[in-house]
Amino acid sequence: QLAEHVEEVRVGAAGYHALSVLERRTDLYLYLYGFTKKWDSCASDALLAASGGRLTDVFGRPIHYSPESLPNKEGLLAAPTIALHEKAVSAIAPVLVALTADAKEEAPVP
Repeated sequence: QLAEHVEEVRVGAAGYHALSVLERRTDLYLYLYGFTKKWDSCASDALLAASGGRLTDVFGRPIHYSPESLPNKEGLLAAPTIALHEKAVSAIAPVLVALTADAKEEAPVP
């Protein structure tokens, strides 16, 4: 179990969510969609890293800020500490693997 209390907060700004993690108003920011861009995450990534936290894609991989790929296609995961980030990656990995497998099974054959 990752947390005893989970509250979903719906606000459409990646920076706002990362700031709430940085300020420790929330424990995690998990965004499963690929609709954010690198400019939505770069400042948050730097601030979290400077304060001992971490921001990655949902699989725990670092975000690479290159002009070749602007969307954060694999979503975002932010935590105020590296330990909590690693715990979150471990907890959600099986779910992400299952979702990915289900999506591949449901994909139409051309």
